[in-house]
Amino acid sequence: MRTIADQVFQGARWLAIGRVTTPLLTFLASLVTIRLLEPADIGLFALVSAIAGFFVLFEDFGLRARVIQVDEIGKPELARIFGLSLLLNLALALMLVAVSPLVAALYAEPRLTVLLIAMAGVLLVSAVGTIADAVLKRRLRFGTLALIDIVQGTVTAGSGLILAWQGFGVWSLVGATAVGTVLRTLAVSLLSPVRVRPDMRFGGTKNALAFGGFITGQRLLFWLYTRSDRLALGHVGGANALGIYAVGADVANMPADRIGGLIGLTTFAGLSRVAHDPEIFRRYYLDGVRLIALVLFPVGCGLSVLLPDLLPLLLGPQWEAAIPIAQVLAVIVPLRLINGTVAEGLNAMGRPREALICVATVATLVVGGSLIGLAGGPLGVAVGWASAFSLGFLVNALVNLKRIGVPPRAFFAALAPAALGAIIMTLFVHQARELIVSNLSPSVISLVCLQALLGAAFYALAILLFDRRGVRLLLDLAGFRHRR
Repeated sequence: MRTIADQVFQGARWLAIGRVTTPLLTFLASLVTIRLLEPADIGLFALVSAIAGFFVLFEDFGLRARVIQVDEIGKPELARIFGLSLLLNLALALMLVAVSPLVAALYAEPRLTVLLIAMAGVLLVSAVGTIADAVLKRRLRFGTLALIDIVQGTVTAGSGLILAWQGFGVWSLVGATAVGTVLRTLAVSLLSPVRVRPDMRFGGTKNALAFGGFITGQRLLFWLYTRSDRLALGHVGGANALGIYAVGADVANMPADRIGGLIGLTTFAGLSRVAHDPEIFRRYYLDGVRLIALVLFPVGCGLSVLLPDLLPLLLGPQWEAAIPIAQVLAVIVPLRLINGTVAEGLNAMGRPREALICVATVATLVVGGSLIGLAGGPLGVAVGWASAFSLGFLVNALVNLKRIGVPPRAFFAALAPAALGAIIMTLFVHQARELIVSNLSPSVISLVCLQALLGAAFYALAILLFDRRGVRLLLDLAGFRHRR
């Protein structure tokens, strides 16, 4: 019989495949679509996405998380939560419809009204699959979800390409989003092992709604602090400064954007299933953060080392000012994703109020750090944000880990091998670069590849020597050995 860890590891493999495969399948289609559209169309859709994206923060009001977290839940309660979710999302969609003329007037763009109304419809369609999606995650059916993600991404990109080819302009992007959402809703509804009809009698949903309210509060605070740097700089520094900062931050955050959702989902769903056993919970949590550290510390530090050569090669010399910003933010990428596991652990234990406090602590510090850093321009904001976040990470580690039964000393011991290995790797690669440049005079591409290969080899050797448990966990995750 497979353990929870086996299911989570297998699910993580499937989700990782989906996160890698989907961008590869959709990249070329997206490039062609962009070439077929006018910049104004893309800009208009970006505005629509930003406004609709804020409403998506409230999409399921945290009810999906409650379905995943609770120990036992029957069909009657699922049906009532489904009905409540549909009703709340209907109210949300109507709010989006109501504000659409105001937004159109604010931006002096009449087309925004009908585009936002269309996105309100997409929001409603998505709500229909909320419970089915939650049940798949509760049952740890990550392979099914990964397959759905791959198909959805491919069909969405293909639909956008066809519609753009036919001259639909901005509607090709909105239409592709709608097609992908309908497809995903149908897929999760058909493949869910449990199917229920919505029940509009809401008795017994008070706890679910309270839990969901705290989850929604966490999402809002996360949205605030992950955008506080750009909001502050955009208001004071102007478009040019914000553009430089945004490019640096986007490059640095690529690893987090690719696997952040995977970590959050598998951490929350897996820990929710073992929250009743403190010893197993603690062991699974520490193994999880060890794995995250083993993967992300070398990625963050390695990216920081490669950026002086890599970023101008990819984006051109006009973006050299973004290099130090990206370097500062890349180094703390591991801390960003590991810090998120603390709140997910509290949520998994059914303590979302404390998780909200955990997120609020970081949000308060980061907003303050961003404002303090404004005096130093884009780089000052990056340093302020990174410093404040690091302080928030330390506070959470020392205070909130105890609330989920994880000793801070064991937590830092799990991170230490990866962090130390990545630091030594960074110093080694930096020295190797100087020798390579002075003796071989390679091309930029060759220099980047050589640094990456040397860094990967050195880090792998360090981990093999100093973190045997981490190596075993990586082999488990890759499927090369069976857990015992």
